[in-house]
Amino acid sequence: MKSDLDQGTLAEIEEMIRDWKALGRSLEWIENKLRQPPFSLIDESHRSQALINYRIKNSFSAEPYIRDTSFRDRRITSEGIWYSPEACGDTYWAPVRELIRQDIGDEALEEVDRSSTAIINSIDCPRGEKVDSRGLVVGYVQSGKTTNFLSVIAKAADAGYRFIIVLSGMTDALREQTQQRFEEKLLAPNGDKWRRMTHPNCDFGASKDDEYQNAAFDLSQPDGRYIAVVKKNGHVLKRLNRFLRSGGVHTAQCPILVIDDESDQASINVSKQQKAEISTINGQIRSLLENKKVAYIAYTATPFANILVNPNDVEDIYPRDFITVLNKPKGYFGAEDLFGREALSHENYEENDGKDMIRIIPDEEAKSLKPPTRQKDRDAGPWSPEVPESLTDAIRWFIMASAARRFRGQAHKHSSMLIHTAMRTEEHEITAALVEDEIRGLRAELAGHSPVDDWRSQWEQECARVPSSDYPDLSTVSFADIAPLIPEVLGDTKVVIDNSRSDRRLEYGDDRPETVIAIGGNTLARGLTLEGLLSSYFLRNASAYDTLLQMGRWFGFRNGYQDLPRVWLTSELAGWFRDLALVEADLRMEMQRYVEEGITPLEFQARIRVHPSLEVTSRAKAQNMRKAKVSYSGSKPQSILFKHRDHEWLSNNIEAARNLVSSISDGGPVLLGDGPLSNGSYVYRSVDTDDIIAFLRSYRFHEKSTLGKDANGKLIDYILEEAAEGSITSWNVSFFGRGKTGETGTIDLGLPGELQMISRARMRDGNPEYANIKSLTSPFDRINDATADSEVRETLIKSSREKGTSRERRLLEIHDDHAGMGTGHLAIYAIDRNSVPQRSSEKGNMVREPLRAVDDLIGVCVFFPESSRTNSAVDYVCTVAPEDEVLAAYQTQEEELRAETERQSEDEL
Repeated sequence: MKSDLDQGTLAEIEEMIRDWKALGRSLEWIENKLRQPPFSLIDESHRSQALINYRIKNSFSAEPYIRDTSFRDRRITSEGIWYSPEACGDTYWAPVRELIRQDIGDEALEEVDRSSTAIINSIDCPRGEKVDSRGLVVGYVQSGKTTNFLSVIAKAADAGYRFIIVLSGMTDALREQTQQRFEEKLLAPNGDKWRRMTHPNCDFGASKDDEYQNAAFDLSQPDGRYIAVVKKNGHVLKRLNRFLRSGGVHTAQCPILVIDDESDQASINVSKQQKAEISTINGQIRSLLENKKVAYIAYTATPFANILVNPNDVEDIYPRDFITVLNKPKGYFGAEDLFGREALSHENYEENDGKDMIRIIPDEEAKSLKPPTRQKDRDAGPWSPEVPESLTDAIRWFIMASAARRFRGQAHKHSSMLIHTAMRTEEHEITAALVEDEIRGLRAELAGHSPVDDWRSQWEQECARVPSSDYPDLSTVSFADIAPLIPEVLGDTKVVIDNSRSDRRLEYGDDRPETVIAIGGNTLARGLTLEGLLSSYFLRNASAYDTLLQMGRWFGFRNGYQDLPRVWLTSELAGWFRDLALVEADLRMEMQRYVEEGITPLEFQARIRVHPSLEVTSRAKAQNMRKAKVSYSGSKPQSILFKHRDHEWLSNNIEAARNLVSSISDGGPVLLGDGPLSNGSYVYRSVDTDDIIAFLRSYRFHEKSTLGKDANGKLIDYILEEAAEGSITSWNVSFFGRGKTGETGTIDLGLPGELQMISRARMRDGNPEYANIKSLTSPFDRINDATADSEVRETLIKSSREKGTSRERRLLEIHDDHAGMGTGHLAIYAIDRNSVPQRSSEKGNMVREPLRAVDDLIGVCVFFPESSRTNSAVDYVCTVAPEDEVLAAYQTQEEELRAETERQSEDEL
């Protein structure tokens, strides 16, 4: 019976269940987890009763969706979140969810549901007095970002956002494609609940009779939901801003959500900074964001330009509040899948060469299809390209692969081929005529005959290189199966040109499937989806990461024909795409710090790996870029993740600290002062490097630490290299405690007196398997070893706040002046196992909870001096650091909004 059960055990199990649910785990997953070691050692009656208790307590309350892909302190209420379908209703979301389920299935829907809820909870609640959110969602090229922001929009409508503005591409084709998708997946399922302010063939304000000018569009109505899918065009955006300004107080009180698709294109300010100008589209977006209640969410698969926006320009679109990295969807073909990549130095990853779907175009053949780039060569005479053997192979493969899809029952689906060899529109015309001649030749070749040996040979060779048996859901297709269908496919194949001048644009109708070879340039290079893309012939060189990746229209999903895609390109391009797969992986891991450490993009600027032959983005978008290196020089790597439930792991670190104290006490290190300093810490100077190395060999960092795997080895290697070069000449060690007694427990590490431990509560949204304390150190801990005099110390701290240089730079200079050039500083923190959130006027505690560790924790921070040697680390770039005024203003706003959220929660209770 319940009364016979241990209530403490029940409470602990229920807490674990809540943590798992907060990470999006299903109850079925949790029930299975509790049956596995070590939880299976708990009496079954306790496990069952805890699950019953959880179900009873949560049957009518909002399920706590806490994000594991983004983090934003101020969005979380004392209840855990402000949005969930249970709390806000799912009038708009429910029908959209069902359509998505039909398209992608239950498993993929669960991920879309989880991530879109996380994103909604990363912006301001529309019921607040002010809405002012700016964030970034990073997906993959051709990965279904539209499905994600459709879900975000539906949930935002349920939550109370009344006007949704979608900034969609720079061309009519892209805007129309997005609007049509919205008509089918968002608007039609919701009947007459939405009021359209744009239509598939009509952008905002394009017609004088447009419905948006009607008085019926009253943004003051709380039950109204309005939507506009708008092209990123200066004139269109001006019309939109005029409409909003004309709304007066109604607009001011209307919560607006702006979704910026392909946000690294056109939205970025590309005007030269020295002219103090703002580019037209960026200026209009800024005007849009000046409205009182606006949340802005940028979407892109290539975020390089977005994270290089100047964070100090508070009116610009820097994602100051959050960056969410979407998980790679199941079945997605990306750069890493196709081209492979190397392993990063800090990850456990087996290098691979990608799928055997890449076909190399010989350099001589590439030259025969590439137009001249120099003006004098173009003036010398007309360009007369020829069809090389590789292009014939690519076209022939497209025909056979299309036949295979028809044989597999996909005759009702579109099939496409991409040819991207030139940039100018007149060159597209010449290439299209060449390809049409080739198609006519192939038709003549097969007129009244079965395909000849060249076809059979190519099919069998390709099928041997990428067997259909590699994909369990696919049936094997022989040449005999497709041969009768090849003439039919050839007869249906048409060539279209998609560029700004063409009257034969790429269009996919619903009434009949298209079998199409699309030739073009920039209009096919971003945003526009090529349905059923089977064969790609790509020669266009690009100089920037984002441009090149966006041109990869072959990325995406290939359900039912995963064995059929092929890509023809040069060996140089293939190498670049492989390199970019590494750049992508590195940046995504870099951006994971936002969730793992609970920090915002203002507190930490993600770095982008540099390539020797490519630019990160266009120079106009990279005006705020600065160089960085991976090096511990001047840095302060610290432990913030702890196995708080692992007694042996914690005990090991306590013993490592005691051994360090013992080795220090035996030698010549000097204790600073007569005992503990005024802040409760003990400081030893002139500690031998060998003692530091010995400690780091025995101390355990968490394997998910941002230092990466083998954190100990990397720190030790760096210290030894610096010591050998004379860059680190000595060490000081601080054992940090508290100046006040009684508020926390004490620990005996072998110091002259017991150390009063510090308090560090854990983050609520963390993984239940470890405690994330977010931050271990204070900024001024770096100079803790500078002096024992409290008054001098206070003077040094005040001087570090002086204007004219960054605080970290000033602290480094102070440390060099008072502790000595080349002096490393190891900081040891003893953390009370019973740490609880601290309430104060400066800090809210809604995102923290009691530590509840099984033993006391030992935290470590290594304050490295600046290196005097040339570092050979990988080159990176990042944006400029936020100025102190920007951070201070942001933190003030955070506190105000947090306090407002608390008041709202209390009012609701």
